[in-house]
Amino acid sequence: MCTARQQPQSIRNSYGANTRPSPRLCRHPSCAAQGLCSRRSSLLDWSVLLPLPLAEPLVLDLPNAHDDVTVVRSADQALAAARHLAQVIGLPPQTPQHCDNLEIGLWFDDTEATSAAAATHPGAWTEDLDSTFYVATYLRAAQHSLQRHAPISYT
Repeated sequence: MCTARQQPQSIRNSYGANTRPSPRLCRHPSCAAQGLCSRRSSLLDWSVLLPLPLAEPLVLDLPNAHDDVTVVRSADQALAAARHLAQVIGLPPQTPQHCDNLEIGLWFDDTEATSAAAATHPGAWTEDLDSTFYVATYLRAAQHSLQRHAPISYT
């Protein structure tokens, strides 16, 4: 059963800015076991995703609702990190593929849906549904940005 997601306190990111609340991806048993914390910044440290390649994230001296600076990252980099994490935890194919509005959140809150997925596709994804929710959400955000050629701003 997926419980209500509590918002952790802000932390400092690698750019020295306060970041938005961060999911516990590095504490997911499968991710920690495989040393995947290094991919965390590609997945999480952004304020804006752009559907174009960037060699490095752009750090703009523009505050936003969550940070002292705005970090612009390539959706390609976020997608690669999210796909890798999704593969490691075994994200089930029943996870909504095209997420409009709150569809992905509703799926994770639906105990019948997640239980059915766990029965047919058991795996590490069931060990921490909150972290799995974030992997799926960031995966779909990066895919959405690239498929629709649209930037995404974390608000």
